[in-house]
Amino acid sequence: MAIPGGNTFSLLHTLREARLLPALRDHLGRGGSLYGGSAGAILVGADIGIALAADPNDVGLVDTTALDLLHGMDVLPHYTDDQLGAAQDHHRRTGRPVLALPERSGVVLTGATARNVGPDPVHVITDEGAVERAADVRWSLV
Repeated sequence: MAIPGGNTFSLLHTLREARLLPALRDHLGRGGSLYGGSAGAILVGADIGIALAADPNDVGLVDTTALDLLHGMDVLPHYTDDQLGAAQDHHRRTGRPVLALPERSGVVLTGATARNVGPDPVHVITDEGAVERAADVRWSLV
């Protein structure tokens, strides 16, 4: 199953209105897979509020709770090093770490384990800094 890009707020609103989030969770619970690209990747995180920097909330979404498949992290796709400060500010405001995904990276989840499928490193960002995860590195999300 794939969740594409687009406006993150509209995408979450549409999935909720169509009652597709429970079906998606059921699919994953039965061992199904999910690809999230751009806005779809943000939906895998705990909350989509991080998308306000790039997407207008034209649908007036109040509850920005997402799928939370990353055990409390938010996702920042299209990450570049100049966004470190903004990601750290997001962590300070929300208390949630940020999984920062550069264009040439991706993460595969297996239960509570993540693996960078690279080739570029991904970063787990908190207010203390960024922990880099190189290509093919696995780490626990709990």
